[in-house]
Amino acid sequence: MNNFARSEKKRQHAAVDARQVLRALREMKQSERPSRVRMELPLPQAGVENDKIVYLGKHGQLADWSGGMRQRFRATRPLVDTLLEGRQANFAGLLEDAEDGVGVWACDGDITVLTHVADTTAGLLFKLLRGEYGSAPTREGAMVCVVNAFWTDGGEKVGNPWEFKLREEARDVLKAGSWEVVYCLRAVRTAAGVPGTIWRRYPEPWLVLDETGRVVLSKEGSEEPSSAEVAEALNRTANATE
Repeated sequence: MNNFARSEKKRQHAAVDARQVLRALREMKQSERPSRVRMELPLPQAGVENDKIVYLGKHGQLADWSGGMRQRFRATRPLVDTLLEGRQANFAGLLEDAEDGVGVWACDGDITVLTHVADTTAGLLFKLLRGEYGSAPTREGAMVCVVNAFWTDGGEKVGNPWEFKLREEARDVLKAGSWEVVYCLRAVRTAAGVPGTIWRRYPEPWLVLDETGRVVLSKEGSEEPSSAEVAEALNRTANATE
């Protein structure tokens, strides 16, 4: 496990790693697997042509995405294609406005994969879950997987104050605990400049690794370690080795 984080910490390796998680979910009984899941795959730094995983903040918001969501989608699509390799997957296109970067794949007949759902595009997700883009996500045992979503906790910033129905739907669909993070690989850095990695492979614990790949924090359950917990673990380890 640690060897992957230390010596093979590449974006495409992360997508292959996530593929194994998707396979395990697919092999679970439909009644036992989570029906709404999220994955966070590491994006490249804009304008840099390499496969390294670099610190870009949560959801890659520190990258210089001058091309907006369209550029972000171009960087994400190869990762999703790798994630779905070997499955019966079909790219259905971008929902509504290409500038939103919300791509959709149909996979194995009962899995729908989306990219980049945000507060501003959450309405597209809600439509999909209601079956307005096709019945697959509404069927019994169906699973919806959102890759690199970055909506606010509980959808608190979805819609305008006067969009009561949309905001009510956001509170229901995006409420805490309603989406299981089944895969996450994210480079992090504390305020003191100590680098590390957050890693989770469902149903295993959340792990925080230092720059050598050593586990400095393990947290059971669905809840991601807080920023304070990550910082404390990494800073403590860095101070101990000085």
